[in-house]
Amino acid sequence: MKATLLAGVKKENLTGILPDLELVPLDQPPDVIFVRSDKFDIPQSVFAICRAGSGTDNIDLARCNENGIVVFNASGANANAVKEWVDWGIKTAARKMHLVLEFVQAHRDKSRDELEKERSNFVGAEIAGKSIGVVGVGEVGRLVITSCLDDGMKVYAYDLFSKDKNFRGAQKVASIEELAHCDFISFHCSLTEKTRGLVNEAFLHKMKPGFILINTVRHELVDAQALAAALEDCRVGMYVSDFHDPDLASRFPDRVITTPHIGASTKEAEQNAQELVARRFASFWTTGTIDNSVNFETYRSNQRNGNCRFVIVNRNVPGMEHKIKGAIAEVGYNICRSHDESPTDLPLGYNIIDIDNADEKVDEIVQKISAIEGVKKVRVIR
Repeated sequence: MKATLLAGVKKENLTGILPDLELVPLDQPPDVIFVRSDKFDIPQSVFAICRAGSGTDNIDLARCNENGIVVFNASGANANAVKEWVDWGIKTAARKMHLVLEFVQAHRDKSRDELEKERSNFVGAEIAGKSIGVVGVGEVGRLVITSCLDDGMKVYAYDLFSKDKNFRGAQKVASIEELAHCDFISFHCSLTEKTRGLVNEAFLHKMKPGFILINTVRHELVDAQALAAALEDCRVGMYVSDFHDPDLASRFPDRVITTPHIGASTKEAEQNAQELVARRFASFWTTGTIDNSVNFETYRSNQRNGNCRFVIVNRNVPGMEHKIKGAIAEVGYNICRSHDESPTDLPLGYNIIDIDNADEKVDEIVQKISAIEGVKKVRVIR
């Protein structure tokens, strides 16, 4: 297949999984695009986009849905890296380590004894026995829960989207307001229209005065103006974020800790994410299986019957499957197996059809199916 690798995606992480990879630039119509954080225009030729990470805010999902493009992500591949960043953020805030390091850097020419005379200015707090609220119990959230429990913290967890998740020993709460007593609150939910601006004036007024807020979601999770006001009157004790805000960092240098979106930036996480999304794409490309797609339901294909498989994405409307089968029958082929598991409430349908004794008329079948109104993509697996 023809693939475009955007900045940060390394060919050596993919070729062991996708040995037939042919690299092409974005304007040389690729079948698939592998991307990390770049934003890009999507060519019409693309069957799949593979995001080597979890968030997909750099991908035009509306265009992908309109054109039947399957979007995969690598959810969970960078979870440990982000969990370690959260560990660092909690302990840095509690022990004032950012101020300690700044002080030492500014006075590195002084003697050990001179520096130790200043240590009373950096008395911090232990986290054992403190309480933390974890918002979002996905791959990262569960690891954060385990780590905080191991450190002796009291852990409370709330998930906005599911009440049936494994909360890993944390005390489950039914609403975000039930975290109001926590010393720390760490967010690990996805950024959606429901969570955008979730940390707003109303939320901040409900929380324990002086609590420490940790953000690894996105900058847009937070209403920056409301947070600035809460920092000003000390309703928020400290803000630790993986998304730099120059205004907040300048106004509250002792109480705002930011990093330039490095939570998942480890060699291990980057390799894991690229390998994981390559495996998900390889299964899709060779069998039609869809697993961990952002915009399609999970679809695990049956063993192939016949020597040719058609994978079709179409508008999910009545009569579509009948039209597709009719186009195949019109050319004179017998269908060995047909499978469509598309839920009726989704805008796109997903059909897999196997035929036997495929010959030169396969291209004619592709043309006939592609001409059906509402068909978005047709792909042949031999």
